[in-house]
Amino acid sequence: MSAAAARGNTRHRRGRHPVSVIARAGDWALGADALQWILYREGRALSFVSSEKDILARCMREKGCPEREQLILLAGLPETFRGWRQAISRGPEGRYGTEQ
Repeated sequence: MSAAAARGNTRHRRGRHPVSVIARAGDWALGADALQWILYREGRALSFVSSEKDILARCMREKGCPEREQLILLAGLPETFRGWRQAISRGPEGRYGTEQ
């Protein structure tokens, strides 16, 4: 995550895909680009998940994300990344997650 994103801007570029930070909890953040959810700790990308919320949760546990932060980051996400992307494409009323 760029310094601008760490300061609170919700968009930055990772390669050719813009990344949005969709939730924050302590030192942890959850972002997404057009291809996947991205788990960050202290601004460093740790995991990239384009499949299911359960896989994202497993990655969070494996990377040492505390349970409290996991609950915040996962709150409101649908069961799949594809479902999340479809909700985003429907506009603000279909969005999941909130910045903390």
